[in-house]
Amino acid sequence: MIKRKSAFILGWSLIVMAIVAGYSLGFAFEKVADYLKMTTDPVPDAGFKFLFTLVLWGIGITVLLDIVVSVTIYDFFKGDSGTVAFWAMATRLVYTSVFGFAGLYLFQGLFLWETDPGRLQGFFDKFRLLWNAGLILFGVHLVFTGWLMKLHRVIPAILWLTTLAGGGGYFILHLMKTGFPEMTESIRFLERILMLPMVASELGLAVWLVWKGGKPPVSVR
Repeated sequence: MIKRKSAFILGWSLIVMAIVAGYSLGFAFEKVADYLKMTTDPVPDAGFKFLFTLVLWGIGITVLLDIVVSVTIYDFFKGDSGTVAFWAMATRLVYTSVFGFAGLYLFQGLFLWETDPGRLQGFFDKFRLLWNAGLILFGVHLVFTGWLMKLHRVIPAILWLTTLAGGGGYFILHLMKTGFPEMTESIRFLERILMLPMVASELGLAVWLVWKGGKPPVSVR
């Protein structure tokens, strides 16, 4: 039952984090970033300031959930391979530290919202650059996680193969974004190809964990 509890916590943490990050760092962040590119005056729009606040809340909640996920991944999979589970936990914790540090740029930017939008754009750019660099390490974490899913034996092959593909996608795509940002068209092309496994990599595991993770095998007589 302890393993079932770990699976339940891990699965729901991944699901909630996907919802929070999808809205705050997908929709809200891009809306605010686009708005800043279109203005050179102090930003008076209360609606966009509200979206910016949601982005900051999203970062804080995501960091907390990332820590929970890191620890429970180790707890759930350590029986399959303590070493691989440790590296899955460690790489995610380091990624979370990078992501949290990047988020500090946006927290600083909150105080410039109505006084210096030019500098605020710079903080957004620094956040995106550091976050992209961190997502290279997140790709490595997903490769370790996919490996653990394979070692667990009862997880369907389609799920661990998707997670391995998603990890490779994060690694390659964000390595290009960080090291070769001028290759815009190639990056967009790769993003279209790799988007599905990148999005599905953790969601498939999350659903399986909530549904079946940690349950004792059903004996057939």
